[in-house]
Amino acid sequence: MVKEQFRETDVAKKISHICFGMKSPEEMRQQAHIQVVSKNLYSQDNNHAPLLYGVLDHRMGTSEKDRPCETCGKNLADCLGHYGYIDLELPCFHVGYFRAVIGILQVGADVFVFKA
Repeated sequence: MVKEQFRETDVAKKISHICFGMKSPEEMRQQAHIQVVSKNLYSQDNNHAPLLYGVLDHRMGTSEKDRPCETCGKNLADCLGHYGYIDLELPCFHVGYFRAVIGILQVGADVFVFKA
Protein backbone atom coordinates (compact mmCIF):
# COMPACT_ATOMS: atom_id res chain seq x y z
CA MET A 1 0.00 0.00 0.00
CA VAL A 2 1.42 3.40 -0.98
CA LYS A 3 1.02 6.50 1.18
CA GLU A 4 -1.03 9.22 -0.49
CA GLN A 5 -0.95 12.93 0.20
CA PHE A 6 -4.06 14.26 1.96
CA ARG A 7 -5.84 17.01 0.04
CA GLU A 8 -9.10 18.73 0.84
CA THR A 9 -11.01 18.87 -2.45
CA ASP A 10 -13.43 21.69 -1.64
CA VAL A 11 -10.95 24.18 -0.12
CA ALA A 12 -8.59 26.25 -2.27
CA LYS A 13 -5.84 28.18 -0.52
CA LYS A 14 -3.07 30.41 -1.78
CA ILE A 15 0.36 30.21 -0.17
CA SER A 16 1.68 33.69 0.55
CA HIS A 17 5.19 32.73 1.72
CA ILE A 18 7.36 29.92 3.06
CA CYS A 19 10.02 30.28 5.76
CA PHE A 20 12.82 27.78 6.31
CA GLY A 21 14.83 27.64 9.49
CA MET A 22 16.38 25.53 12.19
CA LYS A 23 14.84 24.60 15.48
CA SER A 24 16.74 25.39 18.64
CA PRO A 25 18.19 22.45 20.62
CA GLU A 26 15.53 22.99 23.30
CA GLU A 27 12.69 22.89 20.74
CA MET A 28 14.11 19.65 19.32
CA ARG A 29 14.21 18.07 22.78
CA GLN A 30 10.62 19.15 23.51
CA GLN A 31 9.29 17.66 20.26
CA ALA A 32 11.27 14.42 20.53
CA HIS A 33 9.68 11.25 21.85
CA ILE A 34 12.90 9.71 23.19
CA GLN A 35 16.53 10.51 23.82
CA VAL A 36 18.76 8.02 22.04
CA VAL A 37 21.49 6.93 24.47
CA SER A 38 22.38 3.41 23.35
CA LYS A 39 25.08 2.88 20.74
CA ASN A 40 23.94 -0.70 20.05
CA LEU A 41 21.24 -1.40 17.49
CA TYR A 42 19.92 -4.76 18.75
CA SER A 43 19.77 -6.64 22.03
CA GLN A 44 22.46 -9.28 22.46
CA ASP A 45 20.04 -12.14 23.15
CA ASN A 46 18.83 -14.62 20.52
CA ASN A 47 15.81 -12.66 19.23
CA HIS A 48 17.85 -9.57 18.15
CA ALA A 49 15.07 -7.09 19.01
CA PRO A 50 15.80 -3.37 18.54
CA LEU A 51 17.28 -1.99 21.74
CA LEU A 52 15.28 0.46 23.87
CA TYR A 53 16.66 4.00 23.60
CA GLY A 54 18.63 2.98 20.51
CA VAL A 55 18.36 4.37 16.99
CA LEU A 56 15.99 1.54 15.97
CA ASP A 57 13.66 1.92 18.98
CA HIS A 58 10.07 1.18 17.88
CA ARG A 59 8.82 4.31 19.67
CA MET A 60 10.26 6.35 16.77
CA GLY A 61 8.25 4.36 14.23
CA THR A 62 8.21 0.84 12.92
CA SER A 63 10.18 -0.74 10.10
CA GLU A 64 8.31 -4.05 10.13
CA LYS A 65 5.07 -4.77 8.27
CA ASP A 66 3.55 -6.89 11.04
CA ARG A 67 4.47 -4.69 14.02
CA PRO A 68 2.71 -1.41 14.93
CA CYS A 69 4.47 1.76 16.05
CA GLU A 70 4.77 1.86 19.84
CA THR A 71 3.98 5.61 19.97
CA CYS A 72 0.90 6.00 17.76
CA GLY A 73 -0.12 2.36 17.23
CA LYS A 74 -0.27 2.74 13.43
CA ASN A 75 1.22 0.27 10.96
CA LEU A 76 4.18 0.75 8.62
CA ALA A 77 2.11 2.34 5.83
CA ASP A 78 0.33 4.86 8.10
CA CYS A 79 2.97 5.93 10.67
CA LEU A 80 5.09 8.86 9.53
CA GLY A 81 7.71 8.37 12.24
CA HIS A 82 8.55 10.20 15.45
CA TYR A 83 11.56 12.24 16.55
CA GLY A 84 14.39 11.16 18.75
CA TYR A 85 17.52 13.10 19.63
CA ILE A 86 21.14 12.47 20.55
CA ASP A 87 23.15 14.80 22.78
CA LEU A 88 26.72 14.92 21.46
CA GLU A 89 29.65 15.75 23.72
CA LEU A 90 31.50 17.58 20.95
CA PRO A 91 30.41 19.26 17.70
CA CYS A 92 30.51 17.05 14.63
CA PHE A 93 30.17 17.71 10.92
CA HIS A 94 28.04 15.80 8.43
CA VAL A 95 30.55 14.50 5.91
CA GLY A 96 28.06 15.02 3.06
CA TYR A 97 27.91 18.77 3.72
CA PHE A 98 31.58 19.29 4.63
CA ARG A 99 32.66 20.65 1.24
CA ALA A 100 29.69 23.06 1.08
CA VAL A 101 30.40 24.37 4.60
CA ILE A 102 34.08 24.94 3.74
CA GLY A 103 33.01 26.82 0.59
CA ILE A 104 30.59 29.04 2.54
CA LEU A 105 33.23 29.80 5.14
CA GLN A 106 35.77 30.70 2.45
CA VAL A 107 33.28 33.07 0.77
CA GLY A 108 32.53 34.64 4.16
CA ALA A 109 36.25 35.21 4.79
CA ASP A 110 36.52 37.08 1.46
CA VAL A 111 33.49 39.28 2.17
CA PHE A 112 34.12 40.20 5.80
CA VAL A 113 37.19 41.92 7.20
CA PHE A 114 38.11 40.56 10.61
CA LYS A 115 39.85 42.81 13.11
CA ALA A 116 41.90 41.41 15.94
